[in-house]
Amino acid sequence: MHLNRREFLRAARLVGGAAMLGGPGLVACDGGSARATNVPRLPLPPDSVLAHPATECPIDTVVIVMMENRSFDHYLGWLGGEEHYVEEGRRRYGRNFHVDARVDERYRNEFGIQVETRHTLQLGDDPSPYRGCNHRDPGHSWIKGRVQRDRGFLASGTGNDSFAASYYLSEDIPVNAHIARRFTVMDRHHASLLGPTFPNRQYLFSAQSEGLKTSLHPLDFGQYSSRTIFEKLESAGVQAAEYFTNLPISLLWGARMFPFVRTVDVYFSDAAAGTLPQVSFITPPVGGAFRPDDHPQGDIALGQRFIEALYARAATTGTTSASSDFESRRCLHRRTPDPGTSITISTTTRRSSASSSGDFSARPRRAPARKATDGSWPSATDTPTTTAPASG
Repeated sequence: MHLNRREFLRAARLVGGAAMLGGPGLVACDGGSARATNVPRLPLPPDSVLAHPATECPIDTVVIVMMENRSFDHYLGWLGGEEHYVEEGRRRYGRNFHVDARVDERYRNEFGIQVETRHTLQLGDDPSPYRGCNHRDPGHSWIKGRVQRDRGFLASGTGNDSFAASYYLSEDIPVNAHIARRFTVMDRHHASLLGPTFPNRQYLFSAQSEGLKTSLHPLDFGQYSSRTIFEKLESAGVQAAEYFTNLPISLLWGARMFPFVRTVDVYFSDAAAGTLPQVSFITPPVGGAFRPDDHPQGDIALGQRFIEALYARAATTGTTSASSDFESRRCLHRRTPDPGTSITISTTTRRSSASSSGDFSARPRRAPARKATDGSWPSATDTPTTTAPASG
């Protein structure tokens, strides 16, 4: 697939501006809203590798999809109170099993009033609770993230309101709930940066943001220069590709990325043919009225269907590990660890700074990351003990 710079810029303009920033003009809120529970389920094939033990299905294909702007407790907080899930975990892994998840939190707002977190569908102030169209896009800029950390999650200047302090239940997100129960949940998985969308997506592809704290607008072909994971994998003899819908993020690194770029329809045909590269990154549609990337004001029912389609197709390849991640993950509610709490994850960076506004090592919020492989333990949590230092 070959996309010239003019075509790339045209795509970037279509998803840019207010839609990319999630501002009042976000076109995703035009039209109606589907109920996530009414999204048709895509059955796994009877010979799916997910029904076999890992010893019979060694993993040689990894699929990663990064969604948008949802935190761990906002999506998976209900797991902590699901008695069967916890009991099953203790039966399998011992009495010390637990998942760090909860939905019952309180935050002090800008007027000093304690506000309890609530089920999103019970807020009662939005005809589209699966989208949050009557609410502000929760604050997830570099500055707002630090205001949330330093002054409180609902303080003045955070950009947050009652939607940001709300949560969904398992019946609202049936696909994510099934994956969480059946496979492995990572309850200590944090975003790369306490910052906005594109610096975090830079970390996904190149383990750094080149010192950038904001998403560049307008987006431009070749605006980043760091070496990418695609190139490093290629040098190690490992095939890799980005499958995109309307905006190939990897082309922000320029023409040298053309060999790694494919459209998402090719993902489905490659998976069906068993010819997926060893490492595949899926970029969901960005912006637009029917965005399925889980960005607030987009319909999460579409996100559920998108994730299920990717997982179901990956499961037919025979040797696949599928992982769901979220990028701008600081914006929706999550408990901030008390001072002294041990969080076994390294955020070391060459751009650490004593200045809050310039510090790249600030710990972001947790993401509702899930890992589905033939060897994934059901009803399991995965707490990472180390991470590679970020390069800034």
